Amino acid sequence: MIVLALGRGVYLRAYPDEARVETLFPDGRLVPGTREPTPENCAEAASQGYTPDADGCWRSLVEHEAMHNIVAPDLWPDGISAALAHEAGLPRTYRARLHEEAVVLSFQAWSNDLPIEPALRQYKSCLSRWIMGLGAVRRAMGWAPAEAA
Repeated sequence: MIVLALGRGVYLRAYPDEARVETLFPDGRLVPGTREPTPENCAEAASQGYTPDADGCWRSLVEHEAMHNIVAPDLWPDGISAALAHEAGLPRTYRARLHEEAVVLSFQAWSNDLPIEPALRQYKSCLSRWIMGLGAVRRAMGWAPAEAA
């Protein structure tokens, strides 16, 4: 298990051997996440710039769940992911959840060197901070080299 501190008392626990994640909220609520490497999921991962295989599906899952928490402070007054909060049983509007999903999916594609999409354009000033947060996730998962001291 790899544990990533995502801020505001939120943690992401990644289980590489089981290809699953859990987002843990400060109040103890837990949101599980999985992504089977089906042809459809591999094609979706590839459309976001990941490899079209089980590894790409796994990376897209981990980064997707982490990204919800990376972008949330710039989207919502309480800084908590609308999509994950809803999954944890907390009230969030459908519109807020859809907006956040569009931002997260667009950020995933952009972080993998694909063109910026409309949902991300209004957040251009946040991208450098978000990419630093994603870089920390990638280093913790062993997908990027550790920073030089």
